[in-house]
Amino acid sequence: MDYNSLYDKIDQYKSKKNVYPYLEAYLTKAKKENNLTEIITGYKNYIYEVEYSQRLIYADSMIAVAELTKNNEEIGSAILTKGIIYYSEKEHNKALDCYLTANKLIVSTNNDYLKFKTQYNIAHVKYYLGFYNEAISLFLKCSDFFQTKNPRAYINCLHSLTLCYTRIGNYQASAETNKLAIDKSKKYQDFSMIPYLNHSAGINDYFRKSYKDGLTKLKSSIPELIKQKDLANLSVAYFYIASIYWDTGKRELAFPYLLKVDQIFSDKKYIRPDLRKNYEMIIDYYKGKSDNDSVLLYMTKLLEADKIIETNSKYLSTKITKEYDTVKLIDETKKIKDEAKNEKAMKIGLFVIVLFLLPASIYLLYKNRKLTNSKRHFELFKKNDPKEDTLGSSKIQRPNIPQELEEELLTKLVKFETNLGFLKKDLKIEKLATSFNTNYKYLSQIINFHKGLSYPDYMSDLRISYIIKKLEEDPKLRKYSNNALAEESGFKNAPSFANAFKNKTGMSVNFFIDQIK
Repeated sequence: MDYNSLYDKIDQYKSKKNVYPYLEAYLTKAKKENNLTEIITGYKNYIYEVEYSQRLIYADSMIAVAELTKNNEEIGSAILTKGIIYYSEKEHNKALDCYLTANKLIVSTNNDYLKFKTQYNIAHVKYYLGFYNEAISLFLKCSDFFQTKNPRAYINCLHSLTLCYTRIGNYQASAETNKLAIDKSKKYQDFSMIPYLNHSAGINDYFRKSYKDGLTKLKSSIPELIKQKDLANLSVAYFYIASIYWDTGKRELAFPYLLKVDQIFSDKKYIRPDLRKNYEMIIDYYKGKSDNDSVLLYMTKLLEADKIIETNSKYLSTKITKEYDTVKLIDETKKIKDEAKNEKAMKIGLFVIVLFLLPASIYLLYKNRKLTNSKRHFELFKKNDPKEDTLGSSKIQRPNIPQELEEELLTKLVKFETNLGFLKKDLKIEKLATSFNTNYKYLSQIINFHKGLSYPDYMSDLRISYIIKKLEEDPKLRKYSNNALAEESGFKNAPSFANAFKNKTGMSVNFFIDQIK
């Protein structure tokens, strides 16, 4: 059989055991003929039919053969495929590394399709990291390109745009884009994305408080998600169904769906920042039942979820307002354990304890009122923090540099922030620009326009945001002197650190630490 005939058979039997003889025949034929391009395709065919661990092995083989071609297009495409495999398993850092490497190779070719495919995948990493406006910009460009060249890719771009619009609160744009995607699906007779479009529309309806429509759309997406074994989106669907019931006062209907999200987390460790609230609701549910054992169990699970969220997305986790922050969880967990242990003794000695604790209680009440007044300033800061990036301020001139270079530098800034590169001391813009293979003037324009800050303010803002998060999480750090905290966050000295902290938060470092304690 020739390659086309074998490929048709592979397509006919995809996801079935019958596919393997044709996969083997295709690869064997290509190796026998030493046809490097077809060997690459043969390895790629396997990737869609095997388990995750084997996919990476075939991807590495594909890259090794692509390198023999000395062709940047072949090599870049192979590395991009490996990045997509990583992303499908939520290994976002590894995925981004592959995308950036692929982008360097593909940008020098004439293959516009591959260029936009790379940008599309980078946009998904930006979405995951919380750079929603930057992701929207890339998805819009990709949708314009794919509209006349690949209907399915075009619909995928529209679907991704609906997710981004919902995250920034532009619910109208999300609804309109979703409707366009459904209309195009019907026009192209490709209905494979309809369940996912109903899924994203249902989430958007939840935020618009169109609870009835949201419930219908989310439930309609579940059978296909189960069929596709898409546990990530299934977990999200269950969570927002539960949220609709919860917000409408139907907690008993919400509870089974909350447990479904927990089951997926227990089995696959899948969690993302907005799903964190699932455990807050379960804890509240059991508190209402006075079931301390279950409260303790799910507090422990919430702590585990927090660690995973922090590991997977350091930037995004700082933006999530936590009703049950880590310190509070640890304190409450200890409290519940102590209460369970001492419950009998407390009942016996209750009268004596009340007599001895009454004066102390009055004193603590006084101290608590005084502390409440001080905390108002701190809570005001917490509600307004973190600040969203200023993207493309109309008062700042747009960078006068090639569009491809602008996008490349933005991508490098994402990686720079994710890898905490700003913690290096005395990191002048000239040195950072050199590491980005560009000049400092271009980099300065990019930061001024896309971040809305000068380079020194941009670095200072990143460092202070970092140390605030570390202070919230690590009690040991709260004992550090200002000199040590300055060292930890990349500042030259204690005065420059203290001034930067005061400028960003409106309060001194010591006051901030006292409020956390």
